[in-house]
Amino acid sequence: MDGRIGPHWDAYAPDPRYRAPELDMPGGEPTRESDVYALGVILMDAATGEGQGEYQSEATLALPAGLLSPDWRAILEACTRREPARRPSAARLQRAFDSFALQRPGGGQPMRVSLGLDPSLDPVGLDLESEHRGGQGPHLLLCGLPAAIRRSVLRRVLDQLTRQNPTGLELVRADYDGRSGLIGFEDVARDVSFLSLSDQSAYILSFCEKLRQEVTKRWNMLGRSIDDSDFGALAHHAKEYGIPHILRRLVVVVEDFQKVLLLAPEVFTALRQVAMEGPRIGMHLIVSTDDTNEATLARVFGELKPARIDLRGQRRRDGDLTVPLTAEATLQVPSADGPVSFPAGV
Repeated sequence: MDGRIGPHWDAYAPDPRYRAPELDMPGGEPTRESDVYALGVILMDAATGEGQGEYQSEATLALPAGLLSPDWRAILEACTRREPARRPSAARLQRAFDSFALQRPGGGQPMRVSLGLDPSLDPVGLDLESEHRGGQGPHLLLCGLPAAIRRSVLRRVLDQLTRQNPTGLELVRADYDGRSGLIGFEDVARDVSFLSLSDQSAYILSFCEKLRQEVTKRWNMLGRSIDDSDFGALAHHAKEYGIPHILRRLVVVVEDFQKVLLLAPEVFTALRQVAMEGPRIGMHLIVSTDDTNEATLARVFGELKPARIDLRGQRRRDGDLTVPLTAEATLQVPSADGPVSFPAGV
């Protein structure tokens, strides 16, 4: 892949399975692009444990549903494209592989998550640090269908945040009917859960009271009278002077956001308080919903524009359940030049 012919070129008979289709054309010679194709087939063999036949392209990539993440599927499909010019370079592939390091503990900034790869295999990331401290957060809205994929993206974000945040993280989890999959984070971080709120109306006011208490506690610890005091400054000074940092970041997660809002007027008040005051007190609001009413969003977030991921579902071909359910996801960050797309799946 570095453009040089390997010293063992003539030692082994070529395997047609790894041979790029353009090499069968008259005068076809190995190129960097054909090496990328061979790498793609090797990775497919590693994923399935067996050869995939003499030729595979992105149109006929025969991988069982659920075997690979959307990121890996995108890489394999890009490497095995029929047109050599459309295959990624080795440098672009390396950047894509390096982006996986963000998904491991200690792989990146505490509040930065990897969402996937764009059509050119460039990593798509999001930093949920507050915008006034150089991030793109602190809040995130996930919107669209299929719900299964939206919830999968939500869990991916939470999984990375809980595993890689070195200063500790607390969660407040809430959903409408218990189908969010958020129960899987019960033992991952310090948390309080308010799941299936539609069936447990007594929990609704407890949920609101918990949020109000957290806002009050954090302002009391930071001191409202100090203009430049916020959670980020506290964390920085604690690290600089070796002071134990006892105030953890708090991520408030609400799945089926629109439905939860309708359960009681107090929910709107509590979430608006988190949205408006969260940037300075280490509170992050992540909401997920099938549909959005822009007027409702404006009432909750005010002039703050949360980072936003919109999903557009793609139907399975001919109803084939062996083909993974996928969606095109679009990330929009107010501070960025424009939206960025990436594939998402379950």
